[in-house]
Amino acid sequence: GWWRQILKRVFFIKANKPTTHILSWFSVFTLLGYMVSICIVWYHITSVLLFACYVVTALLSFLLSFFVRRKKQRKKSQSSYEAPEKKFRALKIHKIVYIIYISLWGAAIFLLANGRSSAVLQSPWQAISSYYLPVFFLLSVVLGVLLVSKYKTKTLLFFVILYSFLVHAYLPLSHMLPWGGDVWRTIGIEQKIQQEEFIYPVLFGHNAEWVSTSLVSVPRIFTAPHKYVYGHLWGESILLSETLHIDLLYINIWLVPILWSLLLPLIFFRIGKILFGSPRYGLWFSALTCIPFSLQALGGLTLAVSLGTIVFFFTLMLWL
Repeated sequence: GWWRQILKRVFFIKANKPTTHILSWFSVFTLLGYMVSICIVWYHITSVLLFACYVVTALLSFLLSFFVRRKKQRKKSQSSYEAPEKKFRALKIHKIVYIIYISLWGAAIFLLANGRSSAVLQSPWQAISSYYLPVFFLLSVVLGVLLVSKYKTKTLLFFVILYSFLVHAYLPLSHMLPWGGDVWRTIGIEQKIQQEEFIYPVLFGHNAEWVSTSLVSVPRIFTAPHKYVYGHLWGESILLSETLHIDLLYINIWLVPILWSLLLPLIFFRIGKILFGSPRYGLWFSALTCIPFSLQALGGLTLAVSLGTIVFFFTLMLWL
């Protein structure tokens, strides 16, 4: 794919790895979201403009890929991740621990899904089974043991992704409706956008407004920062809803938990590998990022700041 070649030649990420497929997919999805958000923020979105966003994204991706293919690839600079891998004593553990981990993970998912509520709640813990926390604690202990074992890094990274999903899925799995008033406000705006309504102020059209400053007059849209904050989330939600015909309600429940659980472990793994010079240390760094509650909460709610956090760490990983 075009973006796999871009990631390989510009950011030195091996093109044939499964993780590179995921990162290249996210690159395209993010770029598409920004294209749609430009239409929403400055004008409004229609089926024709949505198709144009796909065309422009494909064209930009092709041109960028063509440019990096023709340009002579620069040599990788000396950095921390080129150092010899640091060695440590790993435990030899029986493969039955695999089965124990998967069984506990499946039991935790069952407990969350089985207790899913539609009632008015003040906290998700009002619906979650009392057996969930002991199962989650045992799962955390088993993961900790696996992280110091001799199992392959890619297998353990998969286990970290499963664990990350569980850490963030307790919010969407505990209730049939989204948590948080901001999520509901976002859904209301997205429904208006889906009906091809304008979200004012806009840059183009007969309702475009200008405001006067001490020196010049500028479009009012340039003084409405909230549209730029929420625009990317609006764009990606509308993109998924119109392309895959998924209800906006479900998108606003699951978009960030799925993206966060899949991408953040991969991103932090690579960042940790670069910083500490070892894939295994990168794996530990990836697992440790599941601990801060602020990251747990951000990854469980489909908010503009949550999506922006994913994009920020993705950009930071590429910059490193």
